[in-house]
Amino acid sequence: MKFFKQLSLLLISLTFFACSIKTAEHMESKNSAFAQIQKKWQLESIDGIPVSAETDSSLTVDAQGKATGKLACNNFFGRLALKDNTLKIDAMGSTRMLCSGAMNEVEMILSSVLNDWSDIHLTDNRLSLSGKKHSLSYYAER
Repeated sequence: MKFFKQLSLLLISLTFFACSIKTAEHMESKNSAFAQIQKKWQLESIDGIPVSAETDSSLTVDAQGKATGKLACNNFFGRLALKDNTLKIDAMGSTRMLCSGAMNEVEMILSSVLNDWSDIHLTDNRLSLSGKKHSLSYYAER
């Protein structure tokens, strides 16, 4: 009977140890991605099409995970959320200025990608976000 108690304790200990290693690796990976995203990003293209010079859209992430920026006409704010190589802006809010024409379309696309889980691809000073319907490409400001 004593053997089974010791075996049970050993198995429970191994389970906790394995979980803690996996959690530590996940947190390290998440922290690494978070550190790389902490920059000011300028929108370069939507679905591979360069944005016009009048579209001054940006995304800034600070060390506390606060995400701010400009969509097309409106400013936005929220908290950065990362999960399994995806990103979204949690509790995203924005100003409510009227956008017209193409600027409104850009605003809606950016909101949809940032507001939902989007795949992240980071290379050098480039950030790509792929949402359900659209993809965004940003470059880091120096």
